[in-house]
Amino acid sequence: MTTALNHMIERSKKANIKFDPGVMKCLPRGSRVLGVCEHGVSLWSRTGKLNIELPDKSKKTYFIKVATGARAHGMMSGEFLAMNTIKRFVPDFVPEPIACDRYTFIPDAQFILYEFKDMIKGWPDIEPFTVKLAAMHRISSNASPGRFGFDQTTYHGNLPQKNDWCDTWEEFFVEAMRFSLRLDEEAKGTCPELRDLSDLMFEKVIPRLLRPVELGRDRKGNAIKPCLVHGDLWFGNFSAERETKAPILYDSCAFWAHNEYEFGDWRSNRSPLTPEFFEAYQKHFPVSWPEEDFDDRNARFNLHDSTLFPSNPQYRRFVIDDMKRLTEKYRDGLEGFTGWAN
Repeated sequence: MTTALNHMIERSKKANIKFDPGVMKCLPRGSRVLGVCEHGVSLWSRTGKLNIELPDKSKKTYFIKVATGARAHGMMSGEFLAMNTIKRFVPDFVPEPIACDRYTFIPDAQFILYEFKDMIKGWPDIEPFTVKLAAMHRISSNASPGRFGFDQTTYHGNLPQKNDWCDTWEEFFVEAMRFSLRLDEEAKGTCPELRDLSDLMFEKVIPRLLRPVELGRDRKGNAIKPCLVHGDLWFGNFSAERETKAPILYDSCAFWAHNEYEFGDWRSNRSPLTPEFFEAYQKHFPVSWPEEDFDDRNARFNLHDSTLFPSNPQYRRFVIDDMKRLTEKYRDGLEGFTGWAN
């Protein structure tokens, strides 16, 4: 993973050395690379700041993200499409994705070139961030494809997501969760307790929590519209521009979902975000009915964390504990729900 970006950095220290043609062809014609340095932090790729001189002698800076290995192409091309799709609906909410291509000299290295944004360390102010996030969900829902999924596989970290198109949110959620459970078993081995709890989740809990929100109080259906979600909105994937303080998203693995999916990362065991983030967002995009189920609906568990960090058994324990709580609370399944309109 380190080779490709390090290759660029080392070459940038030497005068009159041509950069990889795969990168150079994505820059303005006649540009000269002044240097590359590491910038930012990513667990699954390397990131850097690329400084160039344009033909008119003016300077320009780009952000470059590089991944290597068998999953590199899928990771980078999925993110590139995801970020471009977000930009289509809220243009100033993400850095502009400029190019996605591969190195010529290092064939398994794939990169994304972005406009460079100088960002603060930390989070944006709650109000402008939640206003913009709610706008992204609302505006995209008005242009919804009418189904849940995405045109391409996107990656949560270095894990592929199952984004196959589904007609209902419940169907999509079930398929995605089954896929995540398979990845977790491949990474950590079989756990009989987790398998038994998962069966109860699919049989009882998921229909109880997702079918009412999708059917609506009158059970006529289509109570929620797919909207575009970032997909991995933990606190390390959004910030603010240093000068303007405008909120910025990055590292998206977007797909079309119920908007509440976005908040699973906010309530996970690794999140320090306060309830004020939820409350501020809900002023601009109200909670779906039945409101009392909101917290349990967006219990995303820690399946991705469990698989991403297989050497840490704590994450799988979190998954099991969450499932135990929900299967006990909703042991009667959909039959136990009494909130339908008469």
